[in-house]
Amino acid sequence: MDILKRCKGCNTDQPLSNFYPYRPTPLAHPDPADPLHYRPRCQSCEREAQRLRYEALPPERKAEVVERQRVRRADDPDADHRRTCERHGVTPEWYAETLAAQGGGCAVCGVPECATGRRFAIDHDHRHCPGPKGCAECVRGLLCRSCNVGIGYLGDAPERLQAAAAYRSRAHRDSSTDRAPGTGP
Repeated sequence: MDILKRCKGCNTDQPLSNFYPYRPTPLAHPDPADPLHYRPRCQSCEREAQRLRYEALPPERKAEVVERQRVRRADDPDADHRRTCERHGVTPEWYAETLAAQGGGCAVCGVPECATGRRFAIDHDHRHCPGPKGCAECVRGLLCRSCNVGIGYLGDAPERLQAAAAYRSRAHRDSSTDRAPGTGP
């Protein structure tokens, strides 16, 4: 049974996995069963509050923030990648090995790189670990943004994915007009 916590932003009860933990130091890990070890607002409300704080900054402060981020990324270009791997309970070495095992591309469509130019997303089973974080037990593979978002929008449900594939096969489009058969000149 999931432990629920009330968000101070949207005033809804949500599972703890929807809240960011307090981490006073990089090595401190919250007690996963203690609601007091998590921030008072859910992740959505925290992100919205951060966006509003940034928008309220004067232009010169925004420029400082952007420059600080640019310098941080230049000093350690792999920091974001390591943080993403850590958030999913894997290592950068696991990422590299998995990408090589997938033939250097997306596990679903096989494209060699994301259209966005970013790294592949670490896909995980949301039934095991709800929210944006996964763990080493529920990580499934590496996906391009399109495949990751598509699977996410279909609710991570195999039956919906199969139904979408069956629909796509039934509604096969005429490649010369890019329209479904019988839908116009």
